[in-house]
Amino acid sequence: MSISLSTLVKTSLVSTTLALATAVFPLRPAQGFELVFSDQFVTSTDQTESLGLLDYQFVQMGSTVELRLSMSNLTADQTPTGSDYYANLVGFAFDIPDILETSAYEYAYDPRESAFTSVYEQPTVSPYGEFDLGIRSGAADTGVFTEGTSSEGLVIGESAFVNLAFSRTDGTGLDASEVETWFMQDYYAANGDYGFDPIAVALFEDVGLDQSESDRVLGGYFGDAPPEDGSSSGEDGSSSGEDGSSSGEDGSSSGEDG
Repeated sequence: MSISLSTLVKTSLVSTTLALATAVFPLRPAQGFELVFSDQFVTSTDQTESLGLLDYQFVQMGSTVELRLSMSNLTADQTPTGSDYYANLVGFAFDIPDILETSAYEYAYDPRESAFTSVYEQPTVSPYGEFDLGIRSGAADTGVFTEGTSSEGLVIGESAFVNLAFSRTDGTGLDASEVETWFMQDYYAANGDYGFDPIAVALFEDVGLDQSESDRVLGGYFGDAPPEDGSSSGEDGSSSGEDGSSSGEDGSSSGEDG
C-alpha cells in the first residue's frame, strides 16, 4: 500500500516531529522516497519513541548510479511533561534490491564529511535478522555492526549525508531511474508489514531521560507506489541527468552541498 502523509499523521507520531520531518525532506512524489523509522509507525525492540528518517535520491553519474542518502535524527527532545529527552542515532542497515544483487554489481562508499565512515556487508541486527548493507559511526574493532561507541552519532535534530556509487562489474551501465524503481519495488513489496518482512533498521544509543537505553527501530517505506513496468518514477518519465543533477522536481540535489 502507498503510505501517504495523512496515513502517517493518523498514527500516534507527534505532529510537530512530522512537520519537522517533512520540512527537512519534503515529499517528492515520483522523485526519490523516504524510510521512516519509528516504533509507532512500524516497531522497535525497546519502544523508546526514537524517530529517524532516511532519504534516498538517485543520480546518474556516467555509467554509474549514485545513491545520495540523507539521514536525520528527528526524535522529540522533550517528553509531554517538559523533561529533556535524549537519543543518538548511530547507524542504519538496509536491503539492496534482489535484481541489483543478481546483476553483478559493486559499490563505492563516500562518507562525505560525516562521522559515518564504516560500511558493513550482511550485518545482523537482532531480533530482525540480516540486512544487505549497514552504515554507522563509532565502529568497534570487532567488526560487528551493532557494537561501537555512540559519541559520534547524530544527536536529536542533526543530519548527515553519505553517498553510495553503484556500478556493474562487467562495465555495462546502470540507469538511475531504473535502479530507483528497483529499490521502490523491493521496499514496497513488503506491503506495509515491515515487522514480518524488515527492509531497514536504525540503531539508537544513549536514549531516554538518563541516556541509559538503546533501541533498534524498523523502517517503513514512505512514498508513492512504484512503476510496474520498470519505467522511470519521474512524472515525465525522465531519469536523473548525467551531469549529477538530482531527480527532484527542480533538478537540485538533495545533498548537503548540492
